[in-house]
Amino acid sequence: MVLDLLRKMLNIVAVFAALIGFLVVLHFPWSTGRMTISETTAASGFYEEIYAKQTAEDTAGNTEHVYVEAGRAAGDAVGITESVREFVLEHDLETGRVLEVGAGSGQLQDVVEDYTGLDIAASAARYFHKPFVQGSATDLPFEANEFDSAWTVWTLEHVDDPEKGFSELRRVTKPGGLIYLFPAWNCPPWLAGGYAVRPYGDLDLLGKVTKASLVVRKNPWFRVSHLIPTRALWYWFWSLTHEPTTLRYHQLEPTYEQYWTADTDATVSMDSHEAMIWFQSRGDECLNCPEEFGDQLLLGFQPLIIRVNKAE
Repeated sequence: MVLDLLRKMLNIVAVFAALIGFLVVLHFPWSTGRMTISETTAASGFYEEIYAKQTAEDTAGNTEHVYVEAGRAAGDAVGITESVREFVLEHDLETGRVLEVGAGSGQLQDVVEDYTGLDIAASAARYFHKPFVQGSATDLPFEANEFDSAWTVWTLEHVDDPEKGFSELRRVTKPGGLIYLFPAWNCPPWLAGGYAVRPYGDLDLLGKVTKASLVVRKNPWFRVSHLIPTRALWYWFWSLTHEPTTLRYHQLEPTYEQYWTADTDATVSMDSHEAMIWFQSRGDECLNCPEEFGDQLLLGFQPLIIRVNKAE
């Protein structure tokens, strides 16, 4: 009797473990590559357009493109300006030289006096009264160790090679300098198709199945079931090698023709824990990350405050 019960319990555990293993393999961030030149060109053209012109309904020239309005509203809703200002005050950066990568419509340019904004779209320059530079996050047009601090908010999920973006942020930041790193972490793959907001009648059969699956896929417990084991595996791998890690992420298929919802245009999905290990494996410190292994596995989708440690 007892042996039968034990056998059944072991079978249940085995099935559960196999299911978790399947989900981990299915959701493991395998990608490390780059977008094609045509994809990069499409992205550049998209951002050039949204910062350059108003919506068609704007005959008076007072309404911004819906993308700009949505970004500003989202930033205000979660208090991005206040969060970055607290970062500046807490780390005495008021007089430091600061770079923003992915400066967009310039909401953060007055947080510090000595500010430089960079964006891939030259048309974004019209929003700035502080220095603005057109350029790529993966090839920053600045000398090494040029800035006391750098921040980037909701940008690197739209970059063709986010690891190169991380490397460039480290390169231009002085030893001991700080990076406020806040991509939109873990962008789900269904954003580009607008499945969360489009009605079933607007979708083909595959789209209907995808939309129906969101009930499960958006559930926090479902996400945790594969995210925590994936984080643990990656941490243990790094702890065995102690070599600088390669940033792994999910490659996404962005949509530029229709802005369904936030991050419809995201090209990659990165995890905050993966990013934390990437910097730590290079000798940097995450000042606001938990120290305990178990707590690190539960790291939220928050900004990471990184102190750059590199040779002078």
